[in-house]
Amino acid sequence: MSLLGIRSRIDRGPFVGPSEASSRNLNAVVGSLQAARAGLQNGDLSGAHDAVRAALDQVPTSETGRALARKIRAAIERERTSAANQERVAVLVAEGRTLYRGRSYGDASERFREALDLDPLNEIAAEYLELTQERLAQDQARPAASTVRPPTDQQPLPVEPAVTAPQEVGIARVTLTFDSPMSAGAVVVTLNGESLAEVPFDFSTKGFLGRRRKGRGAVKRVILTPSGDHVVGVQLVGDKRQALGSASFRRELTPDSRWALRVSLPDPHGTPGFSLVKAGM
Repeated sequence: MSLLGIRSRIDRGPFVGPSEASSRNLNAVVGSLQAARAGLQNGDLSGAHDAVRAALDQVPTSETGRALARKIRAAIERERTSAANQERVAVLVAEGRTLYRGRSYGDASERFREALDLDPLNEIAAEYLELTQERLAQDQARPAASTVRPPTDQQPLPVEPAVTAPQEVGIARVTLTFDSPMSAGAVVVTLNGESLAEVPFDFSTKGFLGRRRKGRGAVKRVILTPSGDHVVGVQLVGDKRQALGSASFRRELTPDSRWALRVSLPDPHGTPGFSLVKAGM
């Protein structure tokens, strides 16, 4: 084909530009990513987490957004797993649960919000915050009860309020141990069906030509949890997130008590075993 023929096939427009709505959406995504990056740099991990989620809600396939989300999650995980931070979050969640049971929904909401500021991935605080918001909305929508009483010559006798013993609030310490014959995977711990901690592990090493070599190692993590009567769940998952086994234990986790949560696996293809006993038993 001649040069003239090729030039005649070139599309010279007119070309349709992006719509105004599309441009606004793109600007919003860029703004969210910039806010997430600034939050990560300034230590505002909660704000960074919310901003990157807003960006990925609009563009889930963004590699930049996904990479930034991984960095933010890693920073949150480092901060949230520090002993001091875990203890503070556990105290706030325990106080919030006590206030929630006492129908002090406003104060409970503040505790759960503070817990989420320290640990944005704490599902227990998030679930209870949602419940407190629902209860507050219901209280506001409920009409005030009538206080009109029929006239009477006799003064009513004072009614003594019922006295209930407050439930002792405290922290229980659960130490997870697992001598893993597996190269990679995770141990997931739940409290009353809600995520409490996820402990990933990877003992593989880089071998010849970048190939990963299998390995084994010991997993240990101290998990702080509110005291009380709880169902503690544990699940072992493989490197492809496949469930390998699970168990649940109903225990009275008294304040300041220490517990040993053990995972055992004879070989990578075996059936895992689980136990939760009070330390020293």
